[in-house]
Amino acid sequence: MDERQIARALAAAGTRPEAPAQVAAQVHAALERAWVADLAQRRHRQRMRWAIAAMLLLAAGGTLWLQMNRQAPRADAGIYVASRGAVDISGDGGDAHAGRVVAVGGSALPAGTLIRTGHDGFALLAVGSVSLRIGPDSEARLERADRLRLARGRIYLDSGTRGAAQDLRLLTSLGTLQHVGTQFQATVEAQRLSILVREGRVRLTTAATKQLIEEREAAEVDAGGNAHVYAAPAYGVAWDWISELHPDMPIEGLPLTEFLAWFARETGQRIEYDSPATRAAAQATRLSGSIAGLSPQQALSAVLASTQFLAESAPDGVLRLKARPATHAKLHADAVDELAGRSVNQRAARNPGFVGDRSGARGGAAGRFPPSGAARIPGARPATDLVLAAGARRTDRSHRTPRRLAGTAVALPAGTTGS
Repeated sequence: MDERQIARALAAAGTRPEAPAQVAAQVHAALERAWVADLAQRRHRQRMRWAIAAMLLLAAGGTLWLQMNRQAPRADAGIYVASRGAVDISGDGGDAHAGRVVAVGGSALPAGTLIRTGHDGFALLAVGSVSLRIGPDSEARLERADRLRLARGRIYLDSGTRGAAQDLRLLTSLGTLQHVGTQFQATVEAQRLSILVREGRVRLTTAATKQLIEEREAAEVDAGGNAHVYAAPAYGVAWDWISELHPDMPIEGLPLTEFLAWFARETGQRIEYDSPATRAAAQATRLSGSIAGLSPQQALSAVLASTQFLAESAPDGVLRLKARPATHAKLHADAVDELAGRSVNQRAARNPGFVGDRSGARGGAAGRFPPSGAARIPGARPATDLVLAAGARRTDRSHRTPRRLAGTAVALPAGTTGS
């Protein structure tokens, strides 16, 4: 139906009569009430939408604030091992980890940990496989597990083995040091950086130079980053402070030769034996007990005190081990027998008075065997069982007078009694 047809239909219908005024008023009132109710409902829905939007915005803002201000847990940067004297360990002052850290042996230290030492303070730490020793009047920070910063004082780093793979950088105000399987120490004082390398190499990077510092070399770096490199010994007074606090060395069941190798690493000295016989006898000597709390020099004196060996230090940094004069000839004969592989029967046939076992150890005047499995040193004395005991006494067989040895551990020959 088009518009013309609609018009003709309306004209044919004529005009409709108007509704009574009362009916019109009722219709108008009903329409007004419906309109007002619809308008109120729409306004309510709009207010609810605004309220929900505000709540969502508030929640989003709160979540963002929490994420921005939440202190995420930090990875451990190192391990506290021990300390001596005045040592202060605290967290990073810029975050929730701030404050003094109560550390016991084996405690993990978070990134940002600050270590300060006093005039008599020493700290021993571990960063992965690397051992760190911090000397007196020092300030160092463990920034990360692969980075530490030395603000002042001195630090010693021992990576344990040559060519160690762990990446560790030492940052200072004058340059950065990276170890390459190394034992080295660094000192920062009065706008000067000093480096001493005992073993391995250190990669030095400053504002003015990049170079490798080799084993038995030292470097002095000035305020401009210029480095002067020169030859330097791996032992001596400059290294003495690192012996004040060092990792414990378990010696239970250890051959004497391995103990001497540890001593050499701790002091920078080289071990030499006066003969193959001496070396063989030292290798056959087993240790028992503990040298905890002793410096390397004290430990050496305690371990060698009751053996058939003497150690002599030479000015060139060599520690020479030799047999005591009274037993040198016998020690040499026994070692030759062992190296030649002669049987017990052959040796017994040569010496009818021989009493012993396959280890080559000879018994005493009564032909007494030492305990099975005890450490034995061939020689004029009975076989020696090294027993290290705190405050023990031993009897000097030549004078038969008891004497107390220095240190907290001494060595006793088998058959003597300690009290």
